[in-house]
Amino acid sequence: MGTNTTTKTTDAQQAGIKCIQVNLQHSRAATANLMKAVAEDETDIIFIQEPNTIQGKVIGISTKYRIFTSGKERCRAAVVATNNQIDAMLMHQLSDADTVAVEIIKGNTKIIAVSIYFDRGNQIEHDLIKMESVLHHTKNTGVLIASDCNARSTLWHDKLTNKRGRILEEFITSNQTRSLLEDIKTKQLGPYTGSCCCFRPGNRFSVPAAMTHFHSGFLRSNSSSRLVMGERGRS
Repeated sequence: MGTNTTTKTTDAQQAGIKCIQVNLQHSRAATANLMKAVAEDETDIIFIQEPNTIQGKVIGISTKYRIFTSGKERCRAAVVATNNQIDAMLMHQLSDADTVAVEIIKGNTKIIAVSIYFDRGNQIEHDLIKMESVLHHTKNTGVLIASDCNARSTLWHDKLTNKRGRILEEFITSNQTRSLLEDIKTKQLGPYTGSCCCFRPGNRFSVPAAMTHFHSGFLRSNSSSRLVMGERGRS
């Protein structure tokens, strides 16, 4: 399950937080392609699901970047801060092998960046408890959650909505969050990706005001292109 898309960056000169969300499927080649994309786009934050790991440590990410993971077992979620002008701190109490929450401060913008992997073998409610905990413990602070949710919904540009997707839609609505992909202009070149990106505005964070663009997608290990699902641009 994946998608390959191309987008055109609008107004890349504006100040803001630039993000990429991607599932690497534990692939070394996909990780190398991601590093090329990040260098080209001057990305600030990467939300990764299923990173390439050896003995529980993420590999293939440039050593000049700060990698945040949690837990001693094989991690399936990571947040990477690529901009050295950003202050970033792991929120240990909200993180585990499949969920990583990081406090991000760039200038006057403060957000909680969360990368989550939803195991399709688990009931989706299990992972929604984690999301609810993050939202509860970060009141009045903007939260940006990027996940491989293994759930299908037209809300994030799939062709259909399944049971897991309906449950996640209801969760997003009931917790005063919003799907970031609702407003993304995207050109799909491949099948559905399964990525859900949502945000909750805070006192010092709103979308699109705090962001220049947000890329989301699934990076194929045999692809040399940048592959992103969509772009959230400021007007």
